[in-house]
Amino acid sequence: MRTLVTKYLLPLLLLLLLPVQPQTHWKERFPGATEDFLDYLEDIYSSGPTRPPTKAKFIEKVIANKQRKITDGDYCNDEIKYKNVHYKLGCVQSHYFINTTYEVLQNVCTTHPEVPCKNGIRRCRASSFLIKAVYCMLTSGTRMPECYYDSFERNGYVLMTCRWHNETREFLPDHVQDVIQP
Repeated sequence: MRTLVTKYLLPLLLLLLLPVQPQTHWKERFPGATEDFLDYLEDIYSSGPTRPPTKAKFIEKVIANKQRKITDGDYCNDEIKYKNVHYKLGCVQSHYFINTTYEVLQNVCTTHPEVPCKNGIRRCRASSFLIKAVYCMLTSGTRMPECYYDSFERNGYVLMTCRWHNETREFLPDHVQDVIQP
């Protein structure tokens, strides 16, 4: 009598193998594409680690649009689609838009002490002054662009993570964890 391992060795080994990720050379597939578009494709289809934070990316995704009122009920629906806030084309569960300048948040990273934050992350920075923000909470949808959000205006202390950036040799804002209301 033979066991499953000796009788069906090859199919069992094939089940243990990880699927091969296709290596796509986006420049060859889209010869006239801009560098931003190629970076966008790489972000969506990559399986590797995330890229380090950049000032431009943080401003694009987190800083609130000064031309719009943050009290608008459709603020989150419009801004999340306009600013392309997603994770591999999936809807994000929650997101914050902060109504201040990048320099103010970077100052929080460099001058404010570390505090514990939520979700088990040990190192966060909290502002010592109140900042206006918009909290976006997913109400329906799973894939872009069918994501719909409720918008909540908040006025509180920004709790965020910061990361060291080797090229500029400074701490940069990375992700807004929460806006704690007093």
